[in-house]
Amino acid sequence: MKTTCIAVAAFAGFIGAAHCDQLSQIQRQTRELRKESLILAARLKRLELRSAAQEKRPPPAPVPAAPPPFQALMEGGPITWRGITFYGAVDAGAAWQSHGAPFNGLYPQGLQYRISKNSNQAGFGFAPNALGYSNLGLKGTEALNSDLAVIFDLNTEFNPGSGMIANGPGSLAQNNGVALASQSSRGDSALAGQALNNFAYIGLSSQTFGALTVGRQKSLVSDHASAYDPMDSAPAFSVITGSFSGGGNTENSRLDNVLKYRLGYGQARFAALYQVGAGPASQGAYQFSLGGDIGALSFDATFSHISGSVSVSSLSASQVAVEPPGSLSGTISDNTGIMLAAKYTYERFKFYGGYAAAQYADPRTPVAPGFSGLGGYDISVTNNTAFQYHDRMRQVFWTGVRYAYDDHFELAGAFYHALQNSYGQNGCNTTESSTCSGTLDAVSGVVIYHASTKFEAYGGAMYSVVANGYASGYLYRNSVDPTVGVRYLF
Repeated sequence: MKTTCIAVAAFAGFIGAAHCDQLSQIQRQTRELRKESLILAARLKRLELRSAAQEKRPPPAPVPAAPPPFQALMEGGPITWRGITFYGAVDAGAAWQSHGAPFNGLYPQGLQYRISKNSNQAGFGFAPNALGYSNLGLKGTEALNSDLAVIFDLNTEFNPGSGMIANGPGSLAQNNGVALASQSSRGDSALAGQALNNFAYIGLSSQTFGALTVGRQKSLVSDHASAYDPMDSAPAFSVITGSFSGGGNTENSRLDNVLKYRLGYGQARFAALYQVGAGPASQGAYQFSLGGDIGALSFDATFSHISGSVSVSSLSASQVAVEPPGSLSGTISDNTGIMLAAKYTYERFKFYGGYAAAQYADPRTPVAPGFSGLGGYDISVTNNTAFQYHDRMRQVFWTGVRYAYDDHFELAGAFYHALQNSYGQNGCNTTESSTCSGTLDAVSGVVIYHASTKFEAYGGAMYSVVANGYASGYLYRNSVDPTVGVRYLF
């Protein structure tokens, strides 16, 4: 009996212990579940608060779609669509010339505003591109990151009087064999009827490392000629156009197949240009410029060297009889030049001054006739010894001022003095030969009315006169060209 009681007591203790362990486990699980429940409740509360805040926040503005390409035109803003901008200018007017030549629809300026060898009778007529060249262009920028972008610019210049692409060599070919007194306006030019005769380039631009572009581009001399000319290289009022902006020859004011680099650092700037291989108007070129801004003063110095530079002219009557139709005569030279220019801004005034010089030497590598020149014109006659006795040195000095009378009226005046040395076999200072020393002087003034940001009207005149070697073979030695016109820019 005693043994039985002990067994029963032991069994009861075992059952009680087992029940206590199970109860403890249940209590522990309950505490864990309660803890997880509190965590889930807190998470749910945060989600409810976030959802309420989002309901109070206004919905995001929809991303605007790209506007139609011509909406900007209707609104009067830049014609830009998806980063590409269509731009241009149209310039037209009327002029009277005391000694001039008839209008030519191929000639870039239409008229020879400055006194020229074939300037003849007085006359009144249509005057395109007097203040600036009419042109159409397409340019764009595509950002690659916050500092680097791809850029391009395509531009062509035209004569609004004829609607034809500007073509200087074409105007010369039209006057092949024509007597001087019967010739229409003509002259050599970098604009030779190409589809994109002004420039066509693509490259990379960085705010940190500068811009590098490749293609057909303006020379550094041409860039600075416009920037520091008080007349902004206006064909009817300036002498700093043509050969002076080409480092010697006008065809080199734009160059094919060039690399161009520009860098700005603080108030200083640097630029370089290098022609890769030969072009139709040169056998190679390199240019450098250095400049900067000190307060209201801006200045730049430019060095240029062009090998095998080409300057073309009309064929004489005797040459026309034996040379291919439509071909031209070319003078070949190695040209080295500099340009020093500055401008100073004082309140509403801008004062300008500059000096440019070009040295012409016989080419180290003569060019045989029969090559294809700028615009594809056949150069059937070449002269590689035009400077066999002495190098030719041409220089030009200029000064002028622009004054903004108010937000609409602007006045400008300029004076130009150009001279050359005697570079023939025998020194001379007369009109007997174009190799004699001589001078060209011009004074001009213009009033511009800016009716809006896009439309302007203008009126002005330039008096130009040549002497000695500069006047050799000229029909007349001076001319004045009062001109009025309008210009629309977009």
